[in-house]
Amino acid sequence: AGTQNNVVENNLIGVSGLGVSIIGNRGRADSQNAIGNMIRNNKIGTNVDGLRRLRIFAYGGPNFLPAPSIQIVSGASDNRVENNVIAGTRGTGVGRLNYFGDEAPSFNIIRNNRIGVGANGENIAPPGDAANPQGPNDEGSYSIGILANYGDTITGNIIGNFPLAGIKARDLGATIPAGTPPTTIQNNTIFNSAFGIEVGQLRGAVITNNTISDCTRGGVVVANALLDASHLYGVPAINPEAGGPTLEVTVSSNTFTNLGGPRIALTPSVNRMLKGEYVPNTARTLQSEGPNLYQPTPLVTAARKNADGTVTVTGETVGGGMLELYGNGRMIQAVMVAGGGFSVTLPASTVQGLTTVSALVTVSRQTSELSAPTEIKSDNPPPPDTVPPTVSVTAPMAGQQIESKAGTQLSIVWQSSDNVGVVRHDVWLARPGPGAVDSIASGLAGTAQSFTWNVPENLEVPQAQIVVMAFDAAGNQGQGASGMFTVKKPNTPPPDTEKPVVSNVTLSAKKVKRKLDPTLTITWKSTDNIGVVSHDLIFADATPVVSGLPGNAQTFTWTVPASIPKKTVGTVKVTARDAAGNLGSGESLSVTIK
Repeated sequence: AGTQNNVVENNLIGVSGLGVSIIGNRGRADSQNAIGNMIRNNKIGTNVDGLRRLRIFAYGGPNFLPAPSIQIVSGASDNRVENNVIAGTRGTGVGRLNYFGDEAPSFNIIRNNRIGVGANGENIAPPGDAANPQGPNDEGSYSIGILANYGDTITGNIIGNFPLAGIKARDLGATIPAGTPPTTIQNNTIFNSAFGIEVGQLRGAVITNNTISDCTRGGVVVANALLDASHLYGVPAINPEAGGPTLEVTVSSNTFTNLGGPRIALTPSVNRMLKGEYVPNTARTLQSEGPNLYQPTPLVTAARKNADGTVTVTGETVGGGMLELYGNGRMIQAVMVAGGGFSVTLPASTVQGLTTVSALVTVSRQTSELSAPTEIKSDNPPPPDTVPPTVSVTAPMAGQQIESKAGTQLSIVWQSSDNVGVVRHDVWLARPGPGAVDSIASGLAGTAQSFTWNVPENLEVPQAQIVVMAFDAAGNQGQGASGMFTVKKPNTPPPDTEKPVVSNVTLSAKKVKRKLDPTLTITWKSTDNIGVVSHDLIFADATPVVSGLPGNAQTFTWTVPASIPKKTVGTVKVTARDAAGNLGSGESLSVTIK
């Protein structure tokens, strides 16, 4: 109590009645307030990795209300609660209480906490089974993610799984004077609750840039007192305190998805001035009306443009009152309707350039939300489009010759136009005769004006044309054709039948004395009309010397093997081979092997 500048951090509080409490003066005049304390990086109602919910017992026994997991009590101000994980709680995750009638806690910062969820903001299941659930959502009217007071800053928190509200902010019994810094609720993520945010008895609260989803009753509720909003939850209010009115609340730039009720609900008795984006895309300034839970949005069934330029809007409302019609985000006209079906004709001067119409209705001081935009449709549609596109093919040119060898590409170029617009092109190869066409490309974009064709290898079309077809959205088609051109097969050379020529076959010696030097050098000259690819050498028409020498070889040194008998006399024949398999030979003079 009354402590200042303490730090409570990095604790694991698994199962308990109360996690951490900062208490102010506790009703004692001689006590100081609790100021400047920090509660951070703790895990409460969970295990060490922050991925389980554990039961938190009611503080003080079964006859006591469940206390918050982190509570800020009686005159505690300028404290910080940040980066904590409060996965399981029997009541409120972070809350403030005002005992003994003394000064309420205020101007605290509650940020970047994970409440009712896991350490990473994920939705985790409690232990136990369906018949014995544990964790949050046990205690009805007091199960709230964050319960804040005037001047508090609540930002960057992820809150889920609370049956009343993710965040509730209201004064504890005091009338807030003008000039008091506002309660700020911003950049929070809230899901799986009744309401995302509830504020009441506050002056100048700012609710902005929050993301609220999957809440069963709605996004933001602005109430005058705790009793004023209790019927929205379907549970009785606990300890309703008297307090000042809710004034100058700003609700803006929040994101709402998958809600079971309105994005913003205002309870009937609120004495307020609501500011901000509570009517999307309009510049309305109303002090006593706004979209709320009690007036359904009008149903706009049709918006028809008439021949004289006027627009007739039809639909129905629940109850009679003031119907306001909006077009493209601005109000066009307001008329009284009796309830049920309505039909309103808007002057031509007010609907020029409009494409959509929306509506809201105020019945008994309750203003609905703005309806979804309804497209304005014309009773006098334009005549059907019967004009076909035009096409002119500029390439290939007449008389052009294309050789269909491997890798050949042909550039096809055209120009197409349409009174409305071309949406597709098809390209064809046409030959003489009926039905002699082959598809080259189909489904090309309406903006395409060229295509590169990979010409099939060995294709032969003596008289060919390129036909380009263009289609518009109405199904009209037009076509254009190129001049006549030729596609021919690649030129094939005649077969090679000419044999290589081998000449000048010479030896380095007439006799080989193997005991002195067993080597013999053979040289020759070989030619071919295309090219020699290999050489084979043979001795005495029987003994292979070497085979498969390359085509450019013109010499070879042979080591005479010992297997050749002494006094063997023979010649060396050189045979050349070309790529077509033609053979040509030349022969040396005789040599004696000793």
